[in-house]
Amino acid sequence: MKSLNSVKNVTLSIANKVFLKNKYVFKASYAATIAKNFQSEVESVDFEKKEEAAKIINTWVENKTNNRIKDLVNADMFDELTRLVLVNAIYFKGKWSHPFPVAQTQTEKFYINDDEIMDVQMMHLTKNLFYKEDETLDAKVLELPYSNKELSMIIILPNKRNGIHELEKKLATVDLSTITENMYKPEVKVSLPKFKIETDVMDLTQPLKDAGLEQIFTDEADFSGMLDNPERLAVSQVVQKAFIEVGEEGTEAAAASGVMISARCMPPPPEDFLADHPFIAALQAKGQNLGNVLFYGKITRPK
Repeated sequence: MKSLNSVKNVTLSIANKVFLKNKYVFKASYAATIAKNFQSEVESVDFEKKEEAAKIINTWVENKTNNRIKDLVNADMFDELTRLVLVNAIYFKGKWSHPFPVAQTQTEKFYINDDEIMDVQMMHLTKNLFYKEDETLDAKVLELPYSNKELSMIIILPNKRNGIHELEKKLATVDLSTITENMYKPEVKVSLPKFKIETDVMDLTQPLKDAGLEQIFTDEADFSGMLDNPERLAVSQVVQKAFIEVGEEGTEAAAASGVMISARCMPPPPEDFLADHPFIAALQAKGQNLGNVLFYGKITRPK
């Protein structure tokens, strides 16, 4: 976590916070451990004062995300049984290593599906970039580096205009941190729409239960190592919200080898990467202790 928050030449803030009902107290040793290992803060909140509790949490999130993420929680989420709320906030702002020339951005068609088309602001860039055609995914994979080479955006574009759903199914069984393996660096003619991702509030409670963490949400949860209080305690909610905006200069959001060409030969034509239909975008941190996918989203209606 510390290595992510200290990435140079970009703004990258990853913050976690535990909001605990005010009658409960974390053991000092446990509070110190989560602060050291997860950079996580702890704050006591009176969840029975619903409006005040929501304001406290939302203000913290806004401060940590440069005011890009607002209204993460609302008062209706809390009741007299609310004991513990875990919140994660990520903010990223970075400039491309190779910015898209603004003068080349123009209005073009984007094919949402076989029947629906919309106009988008399409950016254009021709550059030597890490790229591959992945037969298993039936997709093209492109890496767009930021000025700090430890961070990059990975674009996964299905070969078929209506192939996004099949691509998602395949990606569900793939380790995304390995998606950039076996790439090479040809000249690539990139056409990529400007886009923004702003998710609605996501309640991660059910996905965590499905992942085998069901017990922490029940009275069977054992938090005795965390609390000074002997009473039973269960996690009430885990919520998350994300914001990503991609433009010519770079990305704002609340990872080979080159090709040797003989001087006597004509260079091969550039690879064509035309993102005029739904695709996957992932923000990847790499390098020592940075093997993380920070954001992951499906772009179906760029705006």
